[in-house]
Amino acid sequence: AGALSPATSDGNALGTTSLMWSDAFLASGAVINFNNGDVTMTHAANKLSVAGGNLQVPRLEIDSANDYLDVDTDLKVVAAADIVLDPGGNNVLPGSDSADSLGASGTAWANLFVDAIDLNGQGSISMGGTGRIDLDADDDTSIRASADDVITLEIGASDRLHFGAAAIYPETTDEI
Repeated sequence: AGALSPATSDGNALGTTSLMWSDAFLASGAVINFNNGDVTMTHAANKLSVAGGNLQVPRLEIDSANDYLDVDTDLKVVAAADIVLDPGGNNVLPGSDSADSLGASGTAWANLFVDAIDLNGQGSISMGGTGRIDLDADDDTSIRASADDVITLEIGASDRLHFGAAAIYPETTDEI
């Protein structure tokens, strides 16, 4: 009385592969209970909660087919627009100290916009090639590797001073 139940546990199906129910209507606060509470799905105020276990989906669409979480080998966060990370503690952290990289060889970030870089007393900055470090707002004062084993100081868009393996010398004679 008051419950529709099978004759034995796991003994009957609700519908078949060819004759399926069209809709299920559940009240607010309804609970779908799997294996006597092993995993439950509970509704409350515009929210569906899964408890007691994990919810596994092959691909989770967040807002549309263009915004989703997916896994092939790597976890992918795909978005039609920018991805904003806004942690309450104001830090996005690696799994452990000095063990994870941001980007990879052959899959580098195009630009890095930061207010400061602190190497925390370890590590190095490597640019390779003829990379340069611009030191002012209009990018005409820089330090760069102008040739193999030569560091060049540029000021006002002109090379001024070179530091080589055996000498320090100006760009032109009597310039400095």
